[in-house]
Amino acid sequence: MFNLFRSQKQSVRYLLAGILILVAISMVITLIPGLYSDAPTNAAGDFVLATVGDTDLTVQEVQIRFRDLQIGAERDPQTLRISALNTIDGMIMEKVLQAEAADLGLNPNAEELAAWLKLQLPFLFPDGVFVGRPQYEMFVQQRFRRSIPQFEAELARSLAVDTRLKRLVTSSVIVTEEDARDLYRRQNEATQVEFVKVSMQEIAQSLNPTEEQLTEYFTANQARYQIPELRDVKLLSLDVSGLPEPTVTDAAIEAYYFRNRSLYENPERVHASHILFMTQGKPESEAEAIKTKAEEVLKRIKEGADFAALAKEYSEDPGSGANGGDLSWVTRGQMVPEFEQATFTLQPGTISDLVETEFGFHIIKVHEKETARLRPLAEVRDDIQNAVIQEERELERMRFVDQIVDAARAAGKDLDQVAAQYNLTVQTLERVNPNQPPAELADAREFLDALFQNPEGQVLSESRETGTLIGVVTGITPSRPAEFAEVRDSVRQAYILGEARRLATERAQQIVVQAKESGSSLQQAAARHNLKAQTTGFVKPSDTIPDLGPAQTLGETAYTAPPGTIVGPVPSMGELVVYRVIAHQEADMSGFEDQKQGLIEQQTMARRDEAYRLFMSAVRQRYQDEGRITRYQNRIDQFLDTLVRRG
Repeated sequence: MFNLFRSQKQSVRYLLAGILILVAISMVITLIPGLYSDAPTNAAGDFVLATVGDTDLTVQEVQIRFRDLQIGAERDPQTLRISALNTIDGMIMEKVLQAEAADLGLNPNAEELAAWLKLQLPFLFPDGVFVGRPQYEMFVQQRFRRSIPQFEAELARSLAVDTRLKRLVTSSVIVTEEDARDLYRRQNEATQVEFVKVSMQEIAQSLNPTEEQLTEYFTANQARYQIPELRDVKLLSLDVSGLPEPTVTDAAIEAYYFRNRSLYENPERVHASHILFMTQGKPESEAEAIKTKAEEVLKRIKEGADFAALAKEYSEDPGSGANGGDLSWVTRGQMVPEFEQATFTLQPGTISDLVETEFGFHIIKVHEKETARLRPLAEVRDDIQNAVIQEERELERMRFVDQIVDAARAAGKDLDQVAAQYNLTVQTLERVNPNQPPAELADAREFLDALFQNPEGQVLSESRETGTLIGVVTGITPSRPAEFAEVRDSVRQAYILGEARRLATERAQQIVVQAKESGSSLQQAAARHNLKAQTTGFVKPSDTIPDLGPAQTLGETAYTAPPGTIVGPVPSMGELVVYRVIAHQEADMSGFEDQKQGLIEQQTMARRDEAYRLFMSAVRQRYQDEGRITRYQNRIDQFLDTLVRRG
């Protein structure tokens, strides 16, 4: 495979983020009974919270995302509501970006999507050969629990938005040497400060609130304290590891071979090497100089210079350059069109002229070529036997599990009957708390959530690597407001933390005022509160200050404010800090040249991220102005209210 693509860490990161969303979407959700009973639905019957253009954001999508992000575990209703609302806003933004990518013609066609799949999931193409539709479907179903169309829709979104749209928006961002110099200067300038700490922890340890204070706090914040809904559950755990191994006949092996002949067709392929002179991500003004350099290297190769040695010296493909440019075997569809055409046109032992692609200029050498052929049955018999055994093992497991699941669904709450029939053991879990799951469900978060989102008596199952869980809710204890006695410890902790924060802030602010009144004497102001000021040496933003923490917590003011300035309070590692600027020290610029390139790359990435953030803000505003975003706020509020009650 074209190794350059495998080095594109950023695109792979975006793909993995998309796949994470896929994993979330794969979860089976049943809506809370009675919720949105009068709300309009989309064509698929899902309740809609917002629309972006012609695309809906549904309750089901949001519930899935909440589950993946574990939103709902917070006990503080205000925090829970804010987290949930921010997530909904983020999902609306995602749909705006998808719509914008479509408007700009960035959505891939089938051929482009196929090429993207090959580049990002190379394990589906061992030795350059597609594993075949059945194995592909099995992989997607087992890993992501999605259909092929659903999976490929997410891949298309990743390519259109996370790669193409972001590249379009950020490709013009350029960082100059002077920009890098300024960054180096900021990173290496130093400051000296005098500081005093006000410890919230020490204040908290000194507090001993009365019952009257706690009761008053509880009354004022009663909405925070809820006893969640509890459920009684009966649980069956199926272990399928003891099922007998299947027997495979010659007839089954032959049938598999002829049914999956495409798996064993070796396509036409070429063993090639290349030298890449990268233009992607560089200013257009440098393109001509890069081409001239490539032509000079090509001339040396044509005159007999060693190709592999020059590749190690000049190639900017990090995947192959260190290996002398060797790409190993490549097949059609794995490379960009210009590269593919040149590679498959060359004869073994020949060198190409310059080949220009979206990545830059290439010099290509072909070592060997192989024509397409069908591998004979004898050559692949062992592989097929293992594949058939795996298929039969999976089918037997599914038949066994389906048989018991069907029996359980017929029995409803009476899982004891099913357990007796199949010699299994029923576990009875009483008053299960979703926020404090029992050991039996501690590593089955999705299944536990499903038990709390489905009605009493509905049998649920979840297949896992270690077996299958079958469960049914046999009783429900509704959520209710907590009594003070039930949450007294939590109330006391919250009261003390809040009061300690208030008192610490008040004390730190007094120190600031007193230091300024006494002519910037921080030591005297600290002594009035039985505290001691400390003085640092010269520290850079990346340094750690003993007994204080990272210097960057002081903020930029520590490096720009005139000596004598009093600053604070600023939070630092659970404490509040007040400091006085003593002196500044200019940066030593002698090491700049050695770090220049890394600083340019660092700033380029940061500025591209900022450019994309600004673009997202602008495009969302435009969509709102054009009326292309519709939020159904009443439904969102109703959804959030329900979420908080169930939290």
